[in-house]
Amino acid sequence: MPSSAAVPSADSSPWRVWVLEDDTKTRNFFVRSLQSDRAFQVVRQVGTVRQALSDLSQAQEAPDVLLADLHLPDGSGLQVMAETLRRFPQCDCLVITVFADADSILESVQAGAVGYILKDVSATELVDAVRTVKAGGACMTPLVARRMLAAFQQGPGKVASPMPKPGSVQQDALAPPGVGSTLVLSPREQSVLSILARGFSYREIATVLDVSVYTVQTHIKSLYRKLAVSSRGEAVFEASRLGLLEIGK
Repeated sequence: MPSSAAVPSADSSPWRVWVLEDDTKTRNFFVRSLQSDRAFQVVRQVGTVRQALSDLSQAQEAPDVLLADLHLPDGSGLQVMAETLRRFPQCDCLVITVFADADSILESVQAGAVGYILKDVSATELVDAVRTVKAGGACMTPLVARRMLAAFQQGPGKVASPMPKPGSVQQDALAPPGVGSTLVLSPREQSVLSILARGFSYREIATVLDVSVYTVQTHIKSLYRKLAVSSRGEAVFEASRLGLLEIGK
């Protein structure tokens, strides 16, 4: 992805970018990275689906790029992407996330994303990714591209399963009987899971447990990894199936 992939003409304005990311530190990194390049102007930076949808409803100028996280305290970045493309179909949408499972990738592409990159990218890689998209290309990090190819190689309508991760349910299923067959959650992960199952938002969970939202996100990402899932509903279902959670208890 060469950094010279695309540049606004000398007499045009910078590309207008909206950034949707709930973690302040991460969001600031995205903003600084993009604003270090004269081709971009970050005009909106928000951390919730609600705020993003509110801003969209009042927007007078179309964004050129939407950079969106998938999992937010009050919903999915795909909701914002769908509304953005409904109102401003010329906008290029990129997903930037920690999740590299095939389901999330395919769902994002089907929703209209022209880029899917992981949060471990450098500032240069992030800028190059957005430039590539604005030049009319599509952008995926190498791991994401491999998962995407694997999904298509399964045949029409099939999705490749994510590669098993250490401690995941899939990996445990492959282990010999009695070896690593029990999924263990930490006490704090168990507490987060129980509250998450009741429909609380990330911020509400943080208030109940007297921790930061970032800490809650860290525990939830750990839960998703251990359960080999990528959404709240899947986490609750899988935890219930494994006897880790009793709904209504």
